[in-house]
Amino acid sequence: HAKVGADALMLRASEEKYKRAIPPNDVLFITAGIDTQDDRLSLSVFGFGRNEEMFLLDRQVLYGSPARADVWQQLDEILLGEFINEDGNKLKVDSAAIDTGGHFTHEVYQYVRERSHIGLIGIKGMGQKGKPALGKPSKVDINFSGKALKKGVQLFPVGVDLIKTTLSNKLKDASVGQGYIHFYPTITPDYFQELTAEKQVLKYKNGYQERVWVKKSNARNEALDEMVYAWAAYQRLLQKYDRRTIY
Repeated sequence: HAKVGADALMLRASEEKYKRAIPPNDVLFITAGIDTQDDRLSLSVFGFGRNEEMFLLDRQVLYGSPARADVWQQLDEILLGEFINEDGNKLKVDSAAIDTGGHFTHEVYQYVRERSHIGLIGIKGMGQKGKPALGKPSKVDINFSGKALKKGVQLFPVGVDLIKTTLSNKLKDASVGQGYIHFYPTITPDYFQELTAEKQVLKYKNGYQERVWVKKSNARNEALDEMVYAWAAYQRLLQKYDRRTIY
């Protein structure tokens, strides 16, 4: 089972010509995946071209507690900002997905509720096998004090296992073109450490063998999670628009 190592991906990135935060002209849509930690928000912004070609456009870590407004303001600047592509055309983030797990669920719900008009969705990772990449949303509409809210938030279940496998296969693909994932050359090595922090191992469950994704102990895996969420946001775009009309 071939595995793509951090060093190989770093080498691949070093050969790219495009610059951070300047989308190549091939990019048609931009999505973001946002991971919520206790002392920071971490996000990856990806551009998508034809045939699912992907470009990492930006990676930002916003330090501060998600209980505080200023962290969310920093996120706003990115999600509501503009990217100027190589030809000078303006692009915006078309869809974004944020993880609602962790210790700041209510803050995340509140943010999603206020930003759903810009294509932001709240997601909950589902570890089980066989879950679709992006499932049917359920309404979450309880506030801090347990009261029902008029404008509830939609929560989308995300088939993390399936998406990780999909992306892992894409990362193994060394030929540029359909489905290839590009990284801007100035991305730092620790990004690829996080991206490759999990591996599939065989486990026995009820007498059957199955492959499960396992994180190396003490490794950080935010970059992988963010790519998973950015992919989920891309799936949301495809749900909303007919594929034929957006390409």
